[in-house]
Amino acid sequence: MNRLIAVCCIVLLAGCGGYPPVSGIHGLTNVVIFSDPSNDDVKLAGTLFDVYPEKYIPHGSSRSISDGVPWAYNNDPIATESGFGSGQQNSTNIIQNQGGDPQDIKPNVTDPVPYAAWLCEQLVMDVPGSDDYDDWFLPSFDELDAMHTKMLDVVPRANEDDMNAHWRGMYWSSTEANNPRAAQYLNFWDASPGVGEFLKQNTAKVRCVHAL
Repeated sequence: MNRLIAVCCIVLLAGCGGYPPVSGIHGLTNVVIFSDPSNDDVKLAGTLFDVYPEKYIPHGSSRSISDGVPWAYNNDPIATESGFGSGQQNSTNIIQNQGGDPQDIKPNVTDPVPYAAWLCEQLVMDVPGSDDYDDWFLPSFDELDAMHTKMLDVVPRANEDDMNAHWRGMYWSSTEANNPRAAQYLNFWDASPGVGEFLKQNTAKVRCVHAL
């Protein structure tokens, strides 16, 4: 499966429903920069757009997934943590458990629906005149929560319709729930996000993060 290419000049129009672009660092745009609440020197960049093949479709794919993707294809217990700084290792553990490329896992399925950690691992943000940014991962629960908090501070919300269309929704974290058959999600909803867990084979939306 080819990597998902998000070209920044296009993402500005596709990702945020008319919001002004939010400049990051290192040439990245349309990302929110946020810090570990306990250590401001530890920063991550998070996508201000939902990442799934409805917007970023691998070449040759006809897949359209408006409701998100599964966390995993099975209910195997996977070692994960919730703390800030654990998302990258969580994502690695998930991908190793699942077996890597969805097409290899499901060879008899044409263009199988990707799982959340793989979707982030495949994301590349193309920065014109600079290096491409890969190494994205599915955030841990605490990372996702910090990202949402920062979004409320820095992203102007033009109107209620924009917020409904581009903010609200259930987003996977890379943190397994206490029930090993489920994983934790965060429901982006104004300043009071909903917290819960879904069975891993259910679908939710995805936002990816990158270590800075």
